[in-house]
Amino acid sequence: MAPRWMAFGAIACVVALVGVAAAPARDANVQAHLSSWQIRSAKANFAPIYGGDRVRLVNQRSTRAVSYGAREYGINLVWSDPNGSNNITFRPMESLGRWLEFGDRVAVHVSSGGYLKYGAREYGINLVWSSTPVYEWRIYGVGRPGAGTAVRSGERVGLYNERSRKYVVYQSREYGINLGWMSGH
Repeated sequence: MAPRWMAFGAIACVVALVGVAAAPARDANVQAHLSSWQIRSAKANFAPIYGGDRVRLVNQRSTRAVSYGAREYGINLVWSDPNGSNNITFRPMESLGRWLEFGDRVAVHVSSGGYLKYGAREYGINLVWSSTPVYEWRIYGVGRPGAGTAVRSGERVGLYNERSRKYVVYQSREYGINLGWMSGH
């Protein structure tokens, strides 16, 4: 008879695989973008991330973290050290006192910048700053939305914006930070 921890691990693997299949993506290309970001924190890997926790948001293609930084064109976002300070906060619409779940509607706060929101601009990705929370983002990944699956430190995720109806992904561009949009719903 296998130890209990082995049985639990096998069940967790099955649940994770079911969650990947249930993610809100139409094709394999979009499915790949569900893991284009990694949430890193001071917590141990796989510890639940709570609303209000400060984390780093590392892009898997650039291998850099997104941070506030002055630039001539586009929103003031730059790439920084992936092992640097925790400068991103996800604020859930429901409550700060519980862990984030896949599919939760959240506001994304960048230290020194403000809350990110969709907005047209002449250069760079169509993102602008807000001084108040804007709940137009969802975090997707291995957990099924609405199933109570916690977003965990070290996990790869996709960031979906409801106003644009697209995922924010790495995209090489002449002006602004190398970020763009990819359809997904």
